[in-house]
Amino acid sequence: MKRNMSMTEAGNKIWEKSKAIVEDIVSKYPGSLSEHERRVAERVVFANADPSFLDLLSFKHHPVEKGIQCIKAGKIIITDIEMVKAGINKKYREKVKCFVNAPKTMEMAKKENLTRTAAGIRLAKELIYDNIVVIGNSPSTCIELFEVVKEGVKPALIVATPVGFVNAAEAKEKILSMGIPCIAIRGSRGGTPSAVAIINEIIELSMEEEEKMAK
Repeated sequence: MKRNMSMTEAGNKIWEKSKAIVEDIVSKYPGSLSEHERRVAERVVFANADPSFLDLLSFKHHPVEKGIQCIKAGKIIITDIEMVKAGINKKYREKVKCFVNAPKTMEMAKKENLTRTAAGIRLAKELIYDNIVVIGNSPSTCIELFEVVKEGVKPALIVATPVGFVNAAEAKEKILSMGIPCIAIRGSRGGTPSAVAIINEIIELSMEEEEKMAK
């Protein structure tokens, strides 16, 4: 028991030290970040153990504030893959939907020559309007979402961090160009850890605000 407690304490100390290091790194970042954006940036740097992500993060149209409003309102989160869904705060996970493995998604992907992730976002079209879309893996999902938005189906918030050397950078620029509240990691880098870090920090910020209001 004592050994387990000491291991837990050691783990907590490492976490606290790491968090302090990240906070110091972000505090010295010369770019302009709001308090909420700083919190999200810290979470992304922590998740990747890489300060260079600060230069890739892009916040458009006050996305963190919009995300907090959405979480408080109980909005649905649609993800591109199950791994992103699994990483989202369990206190909010019942509101998270992913259609990549749905039978109808597989049928649509074959019929319309789409990736399964793109077909999944097309299948979720009726849920996307005024809800949150989190894309952590698939550039083709960003491209499909861009087409869905052109049809008039606009989400309230987009988190876009797909990774890859083919289409990822271009797909994220499409998302950033749409005039919708968005947080993206520009270029070829990103991935599921970044997407999960961003949306989880927004969820935590919303919970903190609700706790303050309850006092």
